[in-house]
Amino acid sequence: MDLSGTWRATPPSEELRRTFHEPELDDRSWHPIEVPGHWAHVPEMASERAMLHRTRFHAPKPDDERRRWLRFDGISQQGDIWLNGGYVGDTDGYFVPHVLRSPT
Repeated sequence: MDLSGTWRATPPSEELRRTFHEPELDDRSWHPIEVPGHWAHVPEMASERAMLHRTRFHAPKPDDERRRWLRFDGISQQGDIWLNGGYVGDTDGYFVPHVLRSPT
């Protein structure tokens, strides 16, 4: 499943660092951003050093117990990945592909 397209992004605050992963968080005021892409290309976010990104999607539920993997072809330096409110793992490395096992 390709998750390219319009995501939402906002600069992190101390409160958001603790709550941004919660599925019910209202992110409607966050900036739209195209993925793949970099927030520095969005004038309102160009001076930021870090950003929180979110998207919503529906994946078909497998009929069997096969493992599911999340592949990120590039994240600008460091990232923490959450899915449905559950922590999946971290990434480190400038635009290096990362593959993480989905918890669901």
